Amino acid sequence: MNLDGIDFQLFKTFEAVLRTRSVTAAAESLGLSQPTMSYGLNKLRALLHDPLFVRIGNEMRPTPRAQAVAVPIRLILETLEKEVLDTRTFDPATSDREIRFCMADIGEMYFLPRILRFADTVAPNMTFRVLSLTPDRLEAALANGDVDLAMGYFPDLSKDNFFQQQLGTSSFVCIARAGNPHVGKRLTAKRYFDAPHIAAHTALRSMEVFDRSLLASGAEQPRVKLRVPHFIALLGIVAQSDLIATVPLEAAHAVTHASNIRVHRLPFPSPVFALRQHWHRRYHHDPVNKWLRESMQGLFHDLLSERGLPSY
Repeated sequence: MNLDGIDFQLFKTFEAVLRTRSVTAAAESLGLSQPTMSYGLNKLRALLHDPLFVRIGNEMRPTPRAQAVAVPIRLILETLEKEVLDTRTFDPATSDREIRFCMADIGEMYFLPRILRFADTVAPNMTFRVLSLTPDRLEAALANGDVDLAMGYFPDLSKDNFFQQQLGTSSFVCIARAGNPHVGKRLTAKRYFDAPHIAAHTALRSMEVFDRSLLASGAEQPRVKLRVPHFIALLGIVAQSDLIATVPLEAAHAVTHASNIRVHRLPFPSPVFALRQHWHRRYHHDPVNKWLRESMQGLFHDLLSERGLPSY
């Protein structure tokens, strides 16, 4: 049978006659005229090469062929209504979906606590997973749905298949332990460049912004005594040594609770960069992804500023 000739409205005609055992009642249930219903039934009879229904007394009784196709036709209609044409909105209050983010470890420290507090209130059954991926793997993960949102600084996600929305801007500050002798009462440019530094050598692209800005300014480079692969290690070492570190502003917000780490404004203008959420075109109209993006925009629209940071 050539599917090009099938009007799925005919299946609704079949189901209505099967249910009501009457062409007139079937037409009324579908809001159709009796001639239109009879035309549709005759067309389906021609397609299936069977009378399908035969009048016996006051009822239209199904033929063996009609009985054989009744269940498949109902399944087709249910699939169309529930899975193809379903326009119900996503309900986070009842969903147990796992949401998958891609973000750097600094993003984990800054974004996740607020996300989890929000989820406890509006989506208590949802679970979350964070992935750390290289740019090429991230593109593929967003395209195939393994990652719902990438949040942070991802300059490589600029192709046509990706959408992005700015959450805010960030900049850079310096952190040091309380009483660090290299900082003194006020962090000057001389003290900054004379002090031994610790740097996190990660895939975090935002540090490239700082490095490029410093190089373009012609200023001397910080004296890096130690490089580590993770910001978590950097924070722990800063708290227990005389090394200082330059970090994105979101990292400073994440450590304001640490009593022995102090945040200092840089003694020179800091470059500014945008923090965004990114998603793939395939999921632009997906109800879950749409709800997630709107929620993140609401949570972080006032993303970052130096307001609220202690001044030293």
